[in-house]
Amino acid sequence: MKRILLSVLSAAVMLCLFAGIAAAAPSVSRPASMGGAFVAIADDASLSLYNPAGIPQLKFGMALAPSFQGDLGVLASVIRNLSGVDWANQKMADINTIGTYLNNAVGNDPLLLAPGFYFGLTSRWVGLSTSADAYTDLQIVSGTAASEHVPVGTVSLDAAATVTTGFKIDLDSSLDWISFGVNVNAGYLWEMTTAYDSTTTIFDTELCNGTAVSLDLGILTKIGTSVKVGAVVNDLLWFPITSKRTLYSKDLTTGIVLDEGTIDDSWSALRPVLALDLGVAFAPPDSGMTLAADLHGIEFTRDNKVPFSIRFGFEQVYKPVAFRFGAAFREKTSYYAVDLSGGIGLVLSWFNMDLNLVYTRNEPLNLGFSMGLLF
Repeated sequence: MKRILLSVLSAAVMLCLFAGIAAAAPSVSRPASMGGAFVAIADDASLSLYNPAGIPQLKFGMALAPSFQGDLGVLASVIRNLSGVDWANQKMADINTIGTYLNNAVGNDPLLLAPGFYFGLTSRWVGLSTSADAYTDLQIVSGTAASEHVPVGTVSLDAAATVTTGFKIDLDSSLDWISFGVNVNAGYLWEMTTAYDSTTTIFDTELCNGTAVSLDLGILTKIGTSVKVGAVVNDLLWFPITSKRTLYSKDLTTGIVLDEGTIDDSWSALRPVLALDLGVAFAPPDSGMTLAADLHGIEFTRDNKVPFSIRFGFEQVYKPVAFRFGAAFREKTSYYAVDLSGGIGLVLSWFNMDLNLVYTRNEPLNLGFSMGLLF
């Protein structure tokens, strides 16, 4: 029998549990500990995530940054409960068994995990980076009997490889200099959504994946000796390459497979909404202090599809130690989530190492670590 829904689901769950080892989320410790307010700073190897126009500020930079959001105890419990599963031979009929294993691990609590990794290497003229964001949000619900359980929710992997380039123009005015930069992104998105209708007892899965190429445009200028202002237009150009949606479903009462990998040829990935990020930073010379504020997700339309956020960050460097704090207000469906962040860094003449922690009420803690070179 053809391997169908469950083999896809089980592989996806394991992918997101271990993706932090091989792939990465765009969450680098220094900007993350400053609330993500980095558009007008963008002076290290994480700049491709915030403002490509920052690249002329560097001679050479490198960043390596794994991160993890979730409960490590839950992760260990999930791995322990799934360790005896024969993943290579899973079939639709085993969906309840896998659901029961996950129920034993997390009970009625949602399974929320988001591991990741970022790597960037840049010179003054060109930078290369790769990043990915693996995300699992599953709720284990009862199936047709009290002893049966099925996983419902979303599992996704969003990965990208980016080439960054830019240039700077020195000015003889109140503007010290102005720089321009572009990101050329090659992206891949894999997403699986599962649903269970307790009335019809039908378990559905939608599996989507696609690739695309996009371009971001950034600008950064320094005003006087202390102020920088930056702006980025995300997905200014976007070209889809491939897109595919596959449908699976099973009636858990009768055990009949209704869709065994039906391909929807009419589906295509939606173009990302054009959005603007703005930032300002204040860093008095020789003070070691930086204050920053950003607005992210300013849409050029009224579709309101991009979550809007307001971000604030603070950094104080007493070499070789740096202290950082931040806050972000992120738009949700009916309210604003508040992220409180903090971090500490080791700053040497050519090497840096950073730790960060982001706390959001009713969400798992986000932990990050990064290390790199900077000249």
